[in-house]
Amino acid sequence: MDDFYKRLVKRDIEKYYNYKESLSSINCQIKELEERKINAGVANYKLNEGRGSGSCGIFSNEELAIINTNAKIDMLKANKKNAENHIQRIERAMECLSYKEKDILISIYGDKTRRNNKLEILTQKYHYEKSHLYNIANSSIEKISYKLYGNA
Repeated sequence: MDDFYKRLVKRDIEKYYNYKESLSSINCQIKELEERKINAGVANYKLNEGRGSGSCGIFSNEELAIINTNAKIDMLKANKKNAENHIQRIERAMECLSYKEKDILISIYGDKTRRNNKLEILTQKYHYEKSHLYNIANSSIEKISYKLYGNA
């Protein structure tokens, strides 16, 4: 297997893990911004009344706040869609793996924050040596690379 594909799959697994971890936060942020927009925006729908058509595109602070909030919501929704698409793509590729292989793969290559601690947990959980855990993870990478990229 080519190292290029190994690196791609490792990067995809790390992104998968990070996206899975961030989705709940993104959903909360969208909900919070939508509520803020509703609470602040109801009174601001009539801000343009009485200005006339010659206002030259100058916005009030309230209107700018609504525009900025809408932009943030749109950005978060786009990021959420990208995350969901990546998660779905990787989960389809991981269908060929057993639960144990997925757990080992994601623990080793997904979560980069507590890598050594994760290895200790995996050795206790599955009663494998670290080298065997890496063999399982690397074998899983190879399986996934064929699903994602074809002849890797």
